[in-house]
Amino acid sequence: MKKKTRMKSDNFRLLLIGFTVSALYGTIESILGTSDKQTIIAIATIMGYCMITQFLINNVKKSQARIKENEKKYRLLAENATDIIWTMDQNLAFTYFSPSVYAVTGYRVHEIMKLSLKDILSAESLKKTKKLLSDNVVQASEAEKRKTLKLEFQQKRKDGSFFWADTRSVFILDKAGQVTTIQCVSRDITRRKTAEDSLKKYSENLESMVADRVKELHNLNLQLNEEIVTRRKTEEKAQRSESKYRAIFENTGAATIIIDKERVISLANSEFEHITGYTKNEIEGKKAWLEFIDMNNMERLLKKTEFSQDLEHQKRIINSLECNLIDKFGKKRNILLSYASIQGSCESVISLSDITGLKEAEKQIYHQAFHDSLTNLPNRQLFMDHLNMAIKRSKRINNYHFAVAYLDIDRFKNINDSLGHMAGDSLLIAFVQRIAKSLRDIDTIARFGGDEFAILFENIENRDCAILIIKRIQKTLKEPFKLDTKEVYSTASFGIVLDTDHYEIPENIIRDADAAMYHAKEKGKARFEIFDPKMHEKALFLLQLETDLRKAVDKEQFEVFYQPIVSVSSGMLVGFESLIRWNHPKQGIIMPDVFISIAEETGLIIPIGRWVLKQSCLQLCSWQKQIPTEKPLFVSVNLSGKQFSKQGLAADIKKILDETGLLPSQLKLEITESVIMEDTTAAIDALNYLKDLGIRIVIDDFGTGYSSLSYLQQLPIDTLKVDRSFVLPMKKAATEDRKIVEAIISLAHRLGIEVIAEGVETAEQHSILSDLKCQSAQGYLFAKPLNCQNAGRLVQERTPLHNHSDPKISEQ
Repeated sequence: MKKKTRMKSDNFRLLLIGFTVSALYGTIESILGTSDKQTIIAIATIMGYCMITQFLINNVKKSQARIKENEKKYRLLAENATDIIWTMDQNLAFTYFSPSVYAVTGYRVHEIMKLSLKDILSAESLKKTKKLLSDNVVQASEAEKRKTLKLEFQQKRKDGSFFWADTRSVFILDKAGQVTTIQCVSRDITRRKTAEDSLKKYSENLESMVADRVKELHNLNLQLNEEIVTRRKTEEKAQRSESKYRAIFENTGAATIIIDKERVISLANSEFEHITGYTKNEIEGKKAWLEFIDMNNMERLLKKTEFSQDLEHQKRIINSLECNLIDKFGKKRNILLSYASIQGSCESVISLSDITGLKEAEKQIYHQAFHDSLTNLPNRQLFMDHLNMAIKRSKRINNYHFAVAYLDIDRFKNINDSLGHMAGDSLLIAFVQRIAKSLRDIDTIARFGGDEFAILFENIENRDCAILIIKRIQKTLKEPFKLDTKEVYSTASFGIVLDTDHYEIPENIIRDADAAMYHAKEKGKARFEIFDPKMHEKALFLLQLETDLRKAVDKEQFEVFYQPIVSVSSGMLVGFESLIRWNHPKQGIIMPDVFISIAEETGLIIPIGRWVLKQSCLQLCSWQKQIPTEKPLFVSVNLSGKQFSKQGLAADIKKILDETGLLPSQLKLEITESVIMEDTTAAIDALNYLKDLGIRIVIDDFGTGYSSLSYLQQLPIDTLKVDRSFVLPMKKAATEDRKIVEAIISLAHRLGIEVIAEGVETAEQHSILSDLKCQSAQGYLFAKPLNCQNAGRLVQERTPLHNHSDPKISEQ
């Protein structure tokens, strides 16, 4: 094909010479005044060669100027590309990296040029990439080699981390169709953020200028041929360079355009066609680039990109301007725009990256960061921001008032445990929807976690406004919630902070609302309490008490007191109930009703309960050794709900008995009726296990909790304790309380269960219990709780304890 082209070119040259000779023949003949044809033809031929040479040289220069202009355009595109542009030779060795490689990978160009593919790719990506590139270099046809290869692989940064790169590869071929260079454009698709760098610098310079005009006519033909060959090589090289930069322009991955001084688009790549919906024929030379930009962004973009003759302005490169692009169909897209003036011309290059997906993802992430995933309510962080703004408004605006409520669903754990977490989630959603209907549009409800919520009442006229809304909410909560086939009643306890003027930080308001809410729960739930500063003082006291209690556990600042249990018939000592006291270093003796609930909440009841059990067993063993009794005494120790439900309880108790040497039959464990009834099946199993060890089981405060009469036959119980609330009011007359005590004792006897009456303080109560055949009793009539020394004296005295203690005497 090239041979035919060359022959056509030679024939064309000869034809031109022929025409030139013919045209000049008569003129030369008349000038020289000779008819020598050979001389005339020689002179005409030489002159023809000169004219043709000049014509060809002029054409070559015009072609060269056009090529240089095109090269300027595409060169700047490469230098300012935001993606990584790099080349390899046919052996896959790096030959070039664009400066943008540093922004993406952390490698400087000179650093990464020393590396190879295996240094920057993951093992799997390296294997696939080398195979694909090698197959195309060696085995592919020339037509296939001219196609753009699309690769996607994991690339390593300098710090060792990996990112995904979307790479477009183009093979540069020589005349023989062999691959000389692999041109690649890589984009970091991990974060979808394009960092625009300067276009790729020129890798090669144009060949030297055409040789000087041939001086001697007899060498003209030879010199002309040599110059044509040189020019042809230059053109081919320039065309390859132009093809290379055009390939970069088309495959950069970003929508790229070149605009003139009038802002009209002179060149657009296929990606710009794609995001705008227009074809190149509709764009190039016909549309100004600002026609695609949203009007709201127009003024800002004009200020930054307005063309100027100022040289410094022409050197400007502007990166990462966010704006909205409007396509052919009126659809808006979020784009990231980069702008660079082309030096020495009136043109500029603009690159636009579609970040619509990224913006949507950012919105979603923002929503998830500040909203609860289940209820779609604002979360704690967003609520605290709103509350902080409300505080600032109240300081700035006269007569601006707000209130905050903190609420908790009553007995929500029971619903979760009985119906499952899915039902619990459904209840939370329905609960929120019902509350929202009672709120004003300007109010904010947020989920703080679990079943706890907070409400911000904005711009209220007075205190009553917030209270009315809370009452309205409580009224709606009286209706049952339908969960699948079940109806569930669920109430809430509210704590309200109304006087918010003196607060400076939102956390303090939430703290006080939470404290008020706990007071509402303590007073019976399904109610609201307004915060009073005394609540905060109590909360601080309890917090300090919790801190001191943790130290007390570590330092064993406790003491066990022993309240005697006597035989009702004889008044003789039969055992003791262990009662803990806290020897606080500053506050002195603290009774259990002050700190046991804190110990339960914090889990400290486990180590405290174990310590009491061990101390009680050790003390009883010590008394038995020092003062042997005819009938062994027993010690009765209370078990909390958390102790009872703890895994390995029986093994732990057995270990204590083994360590102290106390017989299992001398230990009684007191468990409240309500603890047993929380999970009767599990309780029966646990009690049977303890019973098998030989330990005796006591139900404490019988009759005050759940009705467990139906389970008495199933439970392995040795003793019932009649609560003091039934014993204290007993009279000789047949009162209701006496009838209850009589019924309990009668039922226990029929089931073969022993009875101990608590709170015996008068001789009349003692006499009634004796008449009812109650086996044992304890109370101030016999003795108050005593320290181990005083209790030891009772063991040693071995005398009846009737009227041993005056109820008015404090504990010893």
